[in-house]
Amino acid sequence: MKYPEIHICNDPKPRPMRHTQIEYFKNDDGTPGYAYDFLTGCNHWMNGVCGGGGKDFRCWAKALAEGRNKASYPFGFEPTIYPSRLLDPLRIKKPSRISVVFKGDLFGEWINPNERVELEWTEYQDYFTLKENVKMVVDMCPQHTFLFLTKNPAGYQKWEQFPDNCWLGATVNDEISYARNVTSLIGAASKNKWLSIEPLTGRIDPMLMKNTLMAVDFVVIGGYSGGRRTPKLEWVEEIVSACDTAGIPVWLKENLRALDDGGGLRREFPITGTR
Repeated sequence: MKYPEIHICNDPKPRPMRHTQIEYFKNDDGTPGYAYDFLTGCNHWMNGVCGGGGKDFRCWAKALAEGRNKASYPFGFEPTIYPSRLLDPLRIKKPSRISVVFKGDLFGEWINPNERVELEWTEYQDYFTLKENVKMVVDMCPQHTFLFLTKNPAGYQKWEQFPDNCWLGATVNDEISYARNVTSLIGAASKNKWLSIEPLTGRIDPMLMKNTLMAVDFVVIGGYSGGRRTPKLEWVEEIVSACDTAGIPVWLKENLRALDDGGGLRREFPITGTR
């Protein structure tokens, strides 16, 4: 397969690894987790993967790259690798939850995991491939929990086996994307798997979930960013019920607050080894 050229850009000045504001990445002591953004940008919006919701599928990451954070994205939202950030988790000693490339898609069809990337690490004279670099860092940080997420979980196959402190995730929005992406996620070589059902745009058949959720360890459910539209309560209830039957922790995002009947949003998280 011929891959398109990916931009390579090193930060002009070293920068500390930034915290993530994503609510379910908080550490067990309540402190925020970290964002591992060595790659930004995504082409899903070009090939129709994000087009099913029309104007409601406004990508928050694309909006950042083209809006108030524009100066930090030299190539806009075009896929860009920042080799100088690849070693960032090594500098964090406290066990933490780390989101991996949430401002892009590391497993998009345009990403070649075997592309060689030069690390700023003088002990090594040769380049490692992208996937070798990432797995090396993860292996050297067993105290951290790394959560990956993609709209193209079929791309996990190119990476082979992942270390046990990795959680591989897939994004789904409705029954069609659920059937496609969960099948690919089940086939990924990882001990831990999770689903981000966000934004939930349609009902997912409970029987379909009953036959597949046993392979998943954690489920996050959310609506549209900014609360532009709230999913139907029964859609959410059916997913939560299926998760309860399968014994899976559920995290309801803040943008579902309109569905709260006063009992509070469920905020469960699996034991990940970050304690």
